Order: sequence, then structure tokens, then C-alpha cells
Amino acid sequence: MVPDDSASLVVTSPPFLDVVDYQGDNWLRCWFIGVDSSTIEISQLKAIEDWENTMTDVLKDLKRIVKPGGHIAFEVGEVRGGKVLLEENVVRCGVKAGLEPIVMMINDQEFTKTANAWGVHNSKKGTNTNRIVVFQKRVNDVEEIDGLSETLLTKFLHNTLAEAWRLALKDWNDKLSELESLYAFKWKDSYPLSETAERTKLISPLLQKLFEQRFRSLDYHSFTLQPTLGKGKDWTITGEGLSWEYELKLSGSEKEYWTGNRPAASPGKKDTPHLLMRYKQNEEGIITESYLGIFDLPRASEESQWKPDKENRNSGKLTIHVKDIVHLNSLCGQVVDKNVRKLKWAKYALEPLS
Repeated sequence: MVPDDSASLVVTSPPFLDVVDYQGDNWLRCWFIGVDSSTIEISQLKAIEDWENTMTDVLKDLKRIVKPGGHIAFEVGEVRGGKVLLEENVVRCGVKAGLEPIVMMINDQEFTKTANAWGVHNSKKGTNTNRIVVFQKRVNDVEEIDGLSETLLTKFLHNTLAEAWRLALKDWNDKLSELESLYAFKWKDSYPLSETAERTKLISPLLQKLFEQRFRSLDYHSFTLQPTLGKGKDWTITGEGLSWEYELKLSGSEKEYWTGNRPAASPGKKDTPHLLMRYKQNEEGIITESYLGIFDLPRASEESQWKPDKENRNSGKLTIHVKDIVHLNSLCGQVVDKNVRKLKWAKYALEPLS
């Protein structure tokens, strides 16, 4: 056994779920040193939960080996066609093991024809990137999650939200024909493109439920989502001792603003980050493009706060000024500023739904 507190640096790369036959791929190396590769026990795990549990145990043992103030470089990659980014899982495993995430490095490269012989094809097959998470063993071994760890976990949450959003939109498209059959109507005839408000009234609560369901169904995270009954807050998400609150705003309009209750009716929402969702449908009701972003409203200027709607006294409008784009984190799609020299507003470039 390697002695406790004996190494200043550990560099390692674990098996990437079940995507590589390590025994078969390394038989020649083992043969040269007189080892039968078939006798070596290597973890080959298919379920991400099992993989995380194993990696957490590995990192706990590496923490034992590393000196206080020492580092662990843990290299993984993307698997399953790029749908699973293992560095995000590794961050969570390291935090559970009591380590502090310091930095995450990603090496993206274009592979040559030689790599094709090993089953690697750019952005299609194999692992196309190197993803390294560097941890540090704290000198005083304090177990609390600090600001840097919180930043990495928040990034992981944002990626999870984006994945759930895309899946929810796909669910809508897949289930639309069932909805039409159940209620004996055709979307195209009942909700023409010009009836944006009527479309939004119907689709918004359904999409929100699909979003919640998809978020909970993703099996590679341990976040918990609870709807919040208080005004100005729709979701509370908790995980790893942290908590995030969001006000949800969903729109099918091409306007630059977002609508909601008049500001006086929901005073709490001015203190809550907003999860902004926007979608575009074709005339048959199929969603073709979308945007998802998190707007840190409490840090925004007065120009980007909720204002009463002059056309409807019971409603409010939220329009984001270009100088507050720094407080808007786009998860799907992009934000475009039209002209920062004049009083102009952010516009949204939607992401095509594949």
C-alpha cells in the first residue's frame, strides 16, 4: 500500500465507462513485461451512477496518498457520442471525496487518418477530447465547499439544465400528434402562427412540466428540483449542500421582451435569477429553434428591471439592456447586442433543434 501523505502529485486516467476494452488493447504491452492481460481485473462499468461511486472511492484513496497542499490531475473524456462529459461527473466525485477542484482543462483536437484505425472519428466516434480536472488536498483538510467548487458545480447544473431543455423540446415534438389525437384537433388549424399569445398560453405550462420531468429523469446528477409556491420564485434546485432559485419565463414570441405579472404583484422576483426560455414553432406546431439562458436580475441595472406594461396594467415587461448582457449566461442559443452606443436591447439568436 502506498503510504499516507507521500505524494505531491498524482496523474491518472480511469476507464471511461464501458467504451474501451483495456485488457484487449493492452495485451501486447503486458506480453512484453511477462503479464497475461486477461488476468488483470479492470473496472468496466456501464451505469454512470456505478462509475461515479467507483471514482469517488478512487479519489478518496488518492486523497489519502497526496500530501496536504498536493494535487491530483484526473484525465477523462467525453463518451456516448459527446452526450456525457465525464469531467462534470469527476468534479462531483472529487467534492464528495473531500478534494478541492482547482481548474478544468479541455484539449480539443482534430484527429488524422491514423486515429481512424483506432475507431476515433472527429466529433463522431471515440473520445475526441482530453478533459483534465485538477484537484488539491487542502492543507487544513476543511470539508466545506468553497467558492471555486461552487462555481464548478453551478456550471455542471447549467449543463444539466440545457440537456433537460433540449430533451423536453424533443418530447413536445414527439408527443404533439398524440395531443392532437386526444383532443381531436389540428394544431395548424387551431393555432395559426399569428396567434402567438394563444399558442404560448397552451404550450408554456406543458413545456415547463416536460422540462421538470426531463431534469429529474437524467441519471448522471444528484440535484433535486422542487417547484416553489412563493411569488417570484418557480424552482428551487439543491445539490451537494448548495441551493439555486429561479424564476421561469417562457415565450414563443419573437419580441425582445419577456412578459409576466405586474411588478407590484410579484416583488420577490426582483431578487431572483431568471431562467429565460424561448422557442419557435412552425405552423404545424413543431418546435424548430430555441433559446435558454439564466439572467442574474439582482445584479442588473435599472434599465433591465421589470417595468409595468403600458398596454396591460396587470402585466409587466422585462427587456435586457445591452450593458447587462454580462449578467446573462446563454445555455442554448446566443444573445446579440444591436448597438451599445444607443439605448438598445439584447436580441436572441435561437439554436436549431436537431
